[in-house]
Amino acid sequence: MSRLTRLVQILAPRSGRDEGFESYYGSILLTRQDGTPSAEEARRDFEPVRRIMDRAVIF
Repeated sequence: MSRLTRLVQILAPRSGRDEGFESYYGSILLTRQDGTPSAEEARRDFEPVRRIMDRAVIF
C-alpha cells in the first residue's frame, strides 16, 4: 500500500468506528481472564500507540 493511500485512509472520515482500538481491545479481552481493563482505560493506553502509528505512516 502506498504512503499516499495509507494517509488518505487515516484522514478520511469514518463511520464512527475506531477499528484500530476495537482490534486492540478485542485482543485484550480474548487473551486476558482476570484484571481486564475497562474500555476507557484501554483507550487511554492506546492513544500513545495511535500517535506513533500515525506519525510512522507519514514518513
